[in-house]
Amino acid sequence: MPKAKTSPKPKPKKVAKKVEAKAPNYTVKKWHKKDMFQCSRCPWSTLDEDEMVRHVAKHFSSTAPSVRRTDTGFVTVTGDKIIREEIVEPSEDEQGG
Repeated sequence: MPKAKTSPKPKPKKVAKKVEAKAPNYTVKKWHKKDMFQCSRCPWSTLDEDEMVRHVAKHFSSTAPSVRRTDTGFVTVTGDKIIREEIVEPSEDEQGG
């Protein structure tokens, strides 16, 4: 008795595969035959390399807030001035006030 023909199982497609690393900042993968840029520091990705470069730059920008130091006019028991430190919002810092 002849064997029944069976169709071969389809192989699963690999949609994204790692191609190369751009320094430690982001990787380039293929996604539907297009380059996809994946941030190495967070789960964000894009198809535009210029947009990725701008995104990665945000990770390295200064995240320390500006601080305004004000003398309160008071002193401690040891004679040290008591200074009040306030975090300054960027808009306040730019206006100088």
